[in-house]
Amino acid sequence: MSPNGIYAVNFWTLGVPHTVIVDDLIPMQNHYGTYYSVFAKVGLDDAVWAPVLEKAFAKYHGNYNHIVGGDSRLAARTLSGAPYDSIKHDHDSGDAAAAA
Repeated sequence: MSPNGIYAVNFWTLGVPHTVIVDDLIPMQNHYGTYYSVFAKVGLDDAVWAPVLEKAFAKYHGNYNHIVGGDSRLAARTLSGAPYDSIKHDHDSGDAAAAA
């Protein structure tokens, strides 16, 4: 945890690193008198890296609404700067029956 409550997260766009600065004020909701983070959860050991990373990713893309239902491959590429490829495998049930 940052003593100042400020974090810098590096993301990549077209091979160029971009640093996004966020604070540790995480969106919370009250559920029967107990507060919980709305999106990514704080770890059992009080680790805040997941909500901070998600907040930075949302800021990078404009807001939380822009990252709802996104593709996890895009998130991995944005974090690492590495390219990715997707291969679709078709599973024909006829082939499985013929093999049996």
